[in-house]
Amino acid sequence: MIIKSKTIAVALTLLLGGTALFALPHVAVLDTILAAGMDPTAAIPVTDKIVEELVNSGKYTVLDRTNVDQILREKEFQLSSGIVRNEEIRQAGEYLGADYVVLANVSRVGSTYVISAKMIDVVTGEIAAQASTEKQGKIDVLLEIARTVGKQISGQEIVVVEAAKKVEEKKVEAPKPTAEGSSLAVAQVQELIRTRTHMKKDGAARMLPLVAQLSEQQKMMLYTSNRKDNAVTGLLLNLLVTSLGSWIQGDVTGALTELSLAVSGAVCMVSGIEEDFWTGEVYYSSLYYIGLTTLLVDVVYMCVRPFLFQKQWNRNLATILNVPYLAILDPRESTFSLVPTGQGVDWRFGLNLVSIEY
Repeated sequence: MIIKSKTIAVALTLLLGGTALFALPHVAVLDTILAAGMDPTAAIPVTDKIVEELVNSGKYTVLDRTNVDQILREKEFQLSSGIVRNEEIRQAGEYLGADYVVLANVSRVGSTYVISAKMIDVVTGEIAAQASTEKQGKIDVLLEIARTVGKQISGQEIVVVEAAKKVEEKKVEAPKPTAEGSSLAVAQVQELIRTRTHMKKDGAARMLPLVAQLSEQQKMMLYTSNRKDNAVTGLLLNLLVTSLGSWIQGDVTGALTELSLAVSGAVCMVSGIEEDFWTGEVYYSSLYYIGLTTLLVDVVYMCVRPFLFQKQWNRNLATILNVPYLAILDPRESTFSLVPTGQGVDWRFGLNLVSIEY
């Protein structure tokens, strides 16, 4: 059966809106460190420009700079006056409850100003991103290069206007990772998927900096090689042996829940069977029926859980990798997918019994 209607656009919009499962990573920007002899009042405008570009990127939730300063003062936290270690920055992030911390440094060589910035992962203490820009001129150029550094550190494209041809504009992308760096990012993302990081609450914050280094082909390769399509097999194995299918599927929570329901149901049923000592007649107490109900709930849960887990797995993975292949239901493999077509979105669900196109 095929139903074509533009009225389902609203329904599709609501469904696709549900893929925004993850909150944006929280970023704190510390006050810019200026080289000795520079005007100290320049630190705040430079910091504000970097904050502005992080907000404009739409990839982060940026903590208010005033609140950042207040919290660090309350904690009596102060960066060292010399070279700031990554561990110091990470500790500031812990105080602020941030996922990442950005710190910029301004130096000057003659009449050339240089701004370098790095983004530190608060969990690992490693550098998630870094950027550097320089320009010759007066101190006023700091605001311009601060804006450029802010774009770079947040992964935005940079539009450059050539001095000789101010009418013509061209886009200059940030340097792409080398083949070795890209391969390393693929391996790291693969390991995070293997450890189910994308299924955890803070999984997006840990994976997004690495995903940003991948090409579209690499993202699709990671999705197709790690997506799950074994829900039917999981269901059959669950019915064969309690929770076996969920264990094989990698669904630890579901497997433990199924096993707990099965054990508690069996115990209640056995405990609810009573025999009259004198007559030998068998009675079934309310505990027996509670156990029976628990086992029935377990059977239903074992049938439904593999599909729910598979849908969540594929949807989380597609959202983090930002691939155009989301989660509804693919009739060919009894798995959940939303397939883009030349005419628009081809939305299938069920075992190829219903097909709705828009």
